[in-house]
Amino acid sequence: FGEGKYAVEVGVGAEHSCALLNDGSIKCWGINSQGQLGYGDTTNRSLPPSNPINLGTGRKAKHLSVGPRVNCAILDNDTAKCWGFNDYGVLGLGDTINRTSPDTNPINFGAGRVPVDIKVGYVHACAVYANGEMSCWGINDSGVLGLGGTSVNPLTPPAAALAIGGLAKQVTLSERNTCVLLTDGNVKCWGRNNFGSLGYGDTTLRNVPPANTVNLGVGRTAKSIHSGRWTVCAILDNDSLKCWGNNDSGTTGAGGFLSQYSPVLINVGSGRTVRDVQIIHYTTCALLDNYQQKCWGYDDAGLLGRGDYRIHYTPSPSLSLGGSVKKLASAYNAACAIMSDDSMKCWGRDFYGNLGGGQPLKIMGPSEAVVHDFAGPIASSIFMGRENACALLSNGNLTCWGGNANGRLGMNGTTALYSPNPSLSVSLVAGAITSVSNGWYHRCAIVVGNVYCWGDGTLGQLGMGDNINRTTPSSTAVALGGALTAVTVETGYQFSCALLSDASVKCWGLNDSGQLGLGDVTNRNAPSIAIDFGAGKTAKQIAVGYAYGCAILNDDSLKCWGLNDDGQLGYGNGNTYFAPGLAINLGGGRTAKKISARYRTTCAILDDNTLKCWGEGSRTGYNSSGTYNQPAAMPINLGLGRTAKDVVNGDTQTCVVLDNDSIKCWGVAETAIMTSQGYGAQFTPPNFYVNFWAGARVLKVSSTSSGVLSSASAPVYITVEFSQAVFVTPGNNMGLTLETGSTDRVATYYSGSGTSRLTFRYDIAPGDSTLFLEYQSINALSAGDGSFQDASGQTIPLTLPPLTSPFSLSNQSLIRINP
Repeated sequence: FGEGKYAVEVGVGAEHSCALLNDGSIKCWGINSQGQLGYGDTTNRSLPPSNPINLGTGRKAKHLSVGPRVNCAILDNDTAKCWGFNDYGVLGLGDTINRTSPDTNPINFGAGRVPVDIKVGYVHACAVYANGEMSCWGINDSGVLGLGGTSVNPLTPPAAALAIGGLAKQVTLSERNTCVLLTDGNVKCWGRNNFGSLGYGDTTLRNVPPANTVNLGVGRTAKSIHSGRWTVCAILDNDSLKCWGNNDSGTTGAGGFLSQYSPVLINVGSGRTVRDVQIIHYTTCALLDNYQQKCWGYDDAGLLGRGDYRIHYTPSPSLSLGGSVKKLASAYNAACAIMSDDSMKCWGRDFYGNLGGGQPLKIMGPSEAVVHDFAGPIASSIFMGRENACALLSNGNLTCWGGNANGRLGMNGTTALYSPNPSLSVSLVAGAITSVSNGWYHRCAIVVGNVYCWGDGTLGQLGMGDNINRTTPSSTAVALGGALTAVTVETGYQFSCALLSDASVKCWGLNDSGQLGLGDVTNRNAPSIAIDFGAGKTAKQIAVGYAYGCAILNDDSLKCWGLNDDGQLGYGNGNTYFAPGLAINLGGGRTAKKISARYRTTCAILDDNTLKCWGEGSRTGYNSSGTYNQPAAMPINLGLGRTAKDVVNGDTQTCVVLDNDSIKCWGVAETAIMTSQGYGAQFTPPNFYVNFWAGARVLKVSSTSSGVLSSASAPVYITVEFSQAVFVTPGNNMGLTLETGSTDRVATYYSGSGTSRLTFRYDIAPGDSTLFLEYQSINALSAGDGSFQDASGQTIPLTLPPLTSPFSLSNQSLIRINP
């Protein structure tokens, strides 16, 4: 944020973030399509800018509120300004015109009103004043403004205060509802109530502040209130936590997936209390009294290969591997493996098509993995990047797919490719490609000893002596010096390093943390001098992370340099090293065979084939999420008798190929989004293996029905789709158990034997009621005393997609059952 500056408040919107700094200034970064960053333009910014937002001559901010695509600030003269998206008039300026910077004129709240709290949501905004009054403005959809009929849509704060039956202390906004905390500790909510988000034990819409308050428990009051998209939580006077509203992704923390219409006490641990809580859409995190954080709710990457979208804190039962792995690659929230049969499987997060599934996907694990057939050539190597991937094919071509900002796919454009196309290849000079490295936003390859780079070049990371982006590799190689050639090339965040033919190492690009290893912080847009590892010391292997590098030297010692904020350099401290330090202490007499680095975690396979990792804790393989600033005395426990053959680090995870050709992964599958027991990071290597079994399995559950149904409606036909044909032998108690209110119903088998799509029939009974028709659990499909078999007569596993999966019934087909 600048020298001497730090954040005192921070907020996260839909695609941007803002921070209120200690000097009263505000900086914002991220997506800027609506001017929400406040700099007078719509230019995206990937880092906090050097200049703060112009709040007006001499003005500073006291409080910051960040909405989905809009921000508001209360200033030091007790006025308020908002900027960004304004289609619904949430800026409070009397119009629906977007503002790309704070307006010259502050919001007119009315004579004598001093704002002490302001919140901005999807379609409305509200302010609490020093005199205890409050008002709301914007679009009154579902009565969210509390003004009665939805035709009342003020674009400025109304002169009349809302009749809330008390004095307001704090306000919080969900997508279409509003809650206020009164000075007596009571809470009132109004607006849309589909999921019980108002907390009154029902789903009745309220378009004015109710007379009654939310029941927080006998004698209990609230200290603060917090909202997500459709979920609300309150920290109570005894520092306990209660939540209510939408829970289909576990957002309330109450257990299960049914919405909570009234406040439910959340168990955050024995003796633990809550200091703060934040809800981001469908994920909730609580800061506890011991300053630890627990999170729960939605986690959608599935990178750990566990077969669901949750990340796991505790060891799980062993899973059958069913195949061996030749090569493994991992980055960001995705992983790919080349199997012994030369097939390639990818799983994890795929918002940019980096898994190559033909569309953005979220793959639960290798059992659901995208399997690539390159129609002739096979993949001999794979290279995972941030949001994209590349495969080196047996015909010598390099093909890439996924996100393509800055042209990092190297195919002369910036359009994303959602699946690999072997007919499209990177336009490299003729010759054997021996190495490819994917940085954050650029890529480098070695062809016959020469280095060629493409993609983002704004800080010289392409090594061409300029700061120009390139959508294809230059025909001219990076000048490595004299007749030197490259053995390997590694790319980090806006910098690159190459291990050269004389066993020296040269780096170029961004150098703000000394990641070039040259003893300074000067950026370089081309290789210059080699890193000094000490007298007689040369490099055998290199690896780079976010802003640091490491090298195994000719005596098998290990040295690192660059950013060290999480102890990733292994020197026992958090100091930045602008050049390599002393050899890292790997334990008595131990040396390094293989080094892997990514983001802020480093791992080394030692000379005895054990594994040690250090840096950011959730990926180091030890039982904590803290920082490990040097290799531990004991190696990581990979399982009884197991040793490591290979290790790769991603942005949020570590995966190891073991001596029996199995894989174990641990870490955080959604950038540390959850860290609680049962839903938290897998801090240690689990006692299960990544499952590559590719037999018949359930892919998704759906229905052709939709909308609001009742017992007077026609039957509901539910389709369970498998990965191959299923042959059914009907029997007693065969069916799909559904959550339908107080009594669960069973959809009975109807048709489809011999195909991959089986149909089940559910006849709605009087009294059945659910907001979202869903099966009971992942084990809700039963063969009873019948059977489901594949063509070979093998019994097919009936595990259904997790309830939070996009392939579950409620996420495929929205069906509401009214009694």
